[in-house]
Amino acid sequence: GMFNNEIFLVNLYDGLVIRVTNSPNAFDYNPRWSPDGTHIVYGIYDASIVAPSSVFVVRFQEMALQLAQERPQFQPIKVSDMESAADPGWTADGDVYFRYELAPFTLYRTEPDADSPDEPLFGERIVMEKPDLSPDGEWIAFGYAPSERDLWRDLTVARLDGTAMFSITARAHF
Repeated sequence: GMFNNEIFLVNLYDGLVIRVTNSPNAFDYNPRWSPDGTHIVYGIYDASIVAPSSVFVVRFQEMALQLAQERPQFQPIKVSDMESAADPGWTADGDVYFRYELAPFTLYRTEPDADSPDEPLFGERIVMEKPDLSPDGEWIAFGYAPSERDLWRDLTVARLDGTAMFSITARAHF
């Protein structure tokens, strides 16, 4: 790959910059703090493999211990079971959520460790892009399409438990 994008921490008190990820020839993106401030979730895009995207978590307690070292080394944990996971975020109760770019497309959640299985948030096999959780953790907004062949995405809102789903920008699909 011809690009590389890493994640860094900046101490706002003294301006100290600490490198968190080291993914040569990959693009680390979308870092987000967990609600309790103990973890950071992020995605990695690696163009050198066929299904190039995965979701990783780093524990901040490990970072805090490592910051005392001269050359801190962090151990990211891959939390997505399959390849092509993207757009990670956090539920209000501290689970990671993300979507798969390849089938089955829907949103998944998992605990922030390597041994927890991915659990689908919804039973439907639909395209759900760029998910974002409401501050109260009750609702999730995303771009929706009935299948990957649809060119349009509707801004859609759903309860996190899947009991309600409605489109905000619904339009006729031809």
